[in-house]
Amino acid sequence: MKKELIPRSLSVQMILSFLAVVGLTAVATGIPAIWLLQNQMESQAWSQVAQDQQTSQALFQADMAELHSAANLTAQRPTLARLLSEGDGDDLHTYLNALQTGTGVDGIFVCDPQGGLLVSTEVDAPGGVCTFEADSFEIVSRATGDMAWYVARQAVQQEDALLATIVVVRQWDNAYLEETKTQTGLDYILWQGKSALASSFTATGAVENGMGERMSTRSFQADGQLYYAANYDLVENALWLETALNVQAIRLAQRRLDAVLVFSITATAVVVAILGVLLARRMSKPLELLAKAAEKLRGGDLQAQVDTNIPVEEIAQVAQALEGARVDLAQILTRLEQEKNWINNLLDSIVEGVVALDSTGKVLYFSSGAEKIMLWERGAVLDKHCDDVFNIPNRDVSFLDCIPEPGGRRKLDVVLGDGQLATLSISGAQLTPSEVNDAHIAFVLRDVSEEEVINRLIGQFLANISHEFRTPLSALAASTELLRDQAAYLSKEELQQLIEALHLSTVGLQTLIDNLLETASIEAGHFRVSPMVGDLKDIIADAVDLMQPLIEKHSQQLVINLPIYLPGVRADHRRIVQVLVNLLSNASKYGPDHSTIMVEVKLMDSKVQVRVIDQGPGISTDHRKQLFHRFMQTGTPNEYGKEGAGLGLSVVKAIVEAHGGEAGIADNPQGGSIFWFTLVQMEEA
Repeated sequence: MKKELIPRSLSVQMILSFLAVVGLTAVATGIPAIWLLQNQMESQAWSQVAQDQQTSQALFQADMAELHSAANLTAQRPTLARLLSEGDGDDLHTYLNALQTGTGVDGIFVCDPQGGLLVSTEVDAPGGVCTFEADSFEIVSRATGDMAWYVARQAVQQEDALLATIVVVRQWDNAYLEETKTQTGLDYILWQGKSALASSFTATGAVENGMGERMSTRSFQADGQLYYAANYDLVENALWLETALNVQAIRLAQRRLDAVLVFSITATAVVVAILGVLLARRMSKPLELLAKAAEKLRGGDLQAQVDTNIPVEEIAQVAQALEGARVDLAQILTRLEQEKNWINNLLDSIVEGVVALDSTGKVLYFSSGAEKIMLWERGAVLDKHCDDVFNIPNRDVSFLDCIPEPGGRRKLDVVLGDGQLATLSISGAQLTPSEVNDAHIAFVLRDVSEEEVINRLIGQFLANISHEFRTPLSALAASTELLRDQAAYLSKEELQQLIEALHLSTVGLQTLIDNLLETASIEAGHFRVSPMVGDLKDIIADAVDLMQPLIEKHSQQLVINLPIYLPGVRADHRRIVQVLVNLLSNASKYGPDHSTIMVEVKLMDSKVQVRVIDQGPGISTDHRKQLFHRFMQTGTPNEYGKEGAGLGLSVVKAIVEAHGGEAGIADNPQGGSIFWFTLVQMEEA
């Protein structure tokens, strides 16, 4: 037998519940929060130590590099070489002191080729300074104790003869570490074994106590302050630098946060408990009124299922009223909502635009696809006349009259919302959205502008490719027929001319077929290159050999301009030859007879730029934007009034980019164009 719940006062239950929840929440959240805060701040402090250590290491390495640069600059000074040659010790000593002041180093030593010390900026030069290794730390004994020096060396050469060796040092002493501290805000200790050679601490407690057994990280007290420290080797297992971060402020902040957190939780618990008591006392009477108002919602909005078995008298009355309304409306509203959502999702997921008009031509429905195609927002076109949305240029006709019958299709040029012209395919349809009752006209639209452009380009391409094939084939047929019938009667020069004509036609066909095959490979996603270290001179030579007959045919001059030193490049030899053949073919085709074509190579930071410079009519700015796309023409026909198939430059771009390079065009100041591409430098192993 089910036990019936006895309704109790809402105020009493809410007060007891609030007090219980507040107490449990304060305990359940406060203790873990304090523990988590402490661990988080501890973790952040050690993370900060690690970051500071990396920053300091980078700073010291930069200073070492600067010391090495100072040694190089000192060794390269002509005055130093002159003083060494003259053997003037006093002037050399004065000059070294001036250099030390200017470069900010701690010592400069000049050693003879036999390793003996000639002169230095220090009176008490340590023994063996001329034998110190470059880029190393050396421990130097002084009256005040041992000291670490970082050493940089550089030879002084004069006409391939060794005059001397410059040794430049940086003293890693207390002053140097204190100076670094002013830059980073961190403290440093330089350790040799368990002994500290230098420190930035003004208090000596952290240094005099020693490190004991070396640890990668540690914490210690110095001058009443807590420090977290990490170290790294300068000389493996012999000399290391410890970076220390003062975390006393972090500890104080942690304690303050703990106190604030405890106070906040306590205050929140008290406030929530007070609010709960007040809220419980104020809810009884409004809920009685709400129960009566709920009877009017039986034909309105549907709410979630209401549990009527509630041990609260006032809420039980509201629950019974709302449940009655929910039972009456649940099935109808659920079914209608599902149908509406399904239709809306279907229309929004269609890429094509769906538009519905009333009998007068006003827009009643405008789908998401129509928004994307027409570049109009739905709110801006609803209730507008279709002629204000679908503007047909240069035609004195209403858009309403251009809509085909259901099942029909028509293409129209329409001005979009951003002012651009687009070609739309409009299909008549029978569609009435569920929320529209007076829709009489519906149609589906699709943007076919790109398809129209592609169709036109393909037509031009087929016309050009037919011409490109026909010309060399006709030349081949004529030359072959002449050789077959008249070979015995032709002179040596005439035979040579026919052979050159055959060669030119064959190269032209081969280039065209290569471009067609590469284009098909790129389109199918099978395009690959096999780059390796190659000689750019050989690549240029092979391309020139192929194109020389064509250039000579037009009485053109080919100039090759290469730097004295040409590094290896990362290139697929056959593909880059194809790139140069395409560019040289275009330069010859569009350049006038007796003009000059130049192949020029320039060295860049890590790449090599190859430039093909012609003296043709140049390329207009409008045609440059898509010049390297498929089927695109230069817009500047040559003297014979024809253009190519529009494939060569697209193949050039694909091959070069597959090598990690770039391709482009620039104006030739002397007239014509400069087509360029880059390849990655790669020294041979």
